[in-house]
Amino acid sequence: MPVTRFLSRIWTDEFEDRRPSLYPIDKLEMTKADIVNRVATATGVTKLETEILVDGFFKTMADALASGDHIEIRGFGTFRTKKRSPRMARNPRTGEAVALGEHFVPTFKPSRELRQLIDDRQKRVTSPLSRTTK
Repeated sequence: MPVTRFLSRIWTDEFEDRRPSLYPIDKLEMTKADIVNRVATATGVTKLETEILVDGFFKTMADALASGDHIEIRGFGTFRTKKRSPRMARNPRTGEAVALGEHFVPTFKPSRELRQLIDDRQKRVTSPLSRTTK
């Protein structure tokens, strides 16, 4: 299945119609198993095959970021690593000064389309009108 058709099944209202049975409203986190279930349901591929693909995708991303590469996924966002300079910090429990060395952290910048999608869906979910009309 082409990627664009797959993404359109996951991100459009066609897939949204099945939401009540697949995605509990009160669940506020998503695990890797949840991602595997959603992708398997949307594509018709078995959960085992989907889990292998998802694991491979995450490993490829982690390896690329660890190598210093950045990952750009059009319509989703960009993953990069940022260098943090050495600094002095404080242990919150004891107040003791602790030296932190230079280190690298992964960052994510969402695309304009993803930000708009999140904004639109959150407004729809949290809108007082959406709760009274259902």
